[in-house]
Amino acid sequence: MILSKYLKPENIFLDIACANKRDILLKVADAAVKSRIVSNRGAIFSGLVERENTMSTGVGERLAFPHATSDETDVPGIIFIRLIEPVDFDSLDNRLVDIILALIFPAIDPNSHVRLLARVARLCKQEDFVSTARQATDAETLLKAIRGLEDPGAFS
Repeated sequence: MILSKYLKPENIFLDIACANKRDILLKVADAAVKSRIVSNRGAIFSGLVERENTMSTGVGERLAFPHATSDETDVPGIIFIRLIEPVDFDSLDNRLVDIILALIFPAIDPNSHVRLLARVARLCKQEDFVSTARQATDAETLLKAIRGLEDPGAFS
C-alpha cells in the first residue's frame, strides 16, 4: 500500500490552529467530508472519538494517527495536519502532538486498516519524513517528499 496514493494535496493542512484533540478530530471530519472521502461528518467524527476513547492514537514523538472506519468509502483516505502549536493528545509518551496523520478506512476491507497503519508507522520512523513534515512550506513539497521516501515494493 502506497500512502501517497491516498493522500491528496487538498488533504494536507499546514500550520493549522487547533485548541485541543476535539478540534483536531472535527478538522479531520470536516476535511473528510469536503474531499468526499465520506459524506456524514457526524458519523466519522463519532468514529474518531470512539477510537480515541478506546486508546489514544497519540503514538509518541509528537505524532498522532487518529483513525476510523466508514461504510461510506471503498478506498482509504488520509488527512495530514501540522499544527502551529502542539496540543495535548493523551500521547503514550505524554508529549504534546504537532503532526497528525488521520486515516479513514473502508469498513468492507479490514486488511487495509492494518496495512495502512503499518505503512504510516514505518514512514514516521524515518527521520527525513518527520523533519520534512515539520518544515515543508506547502502541500506539494510534503507530498513529493513522501513519494520519495516510499519504496513501492517494501511494504506492499
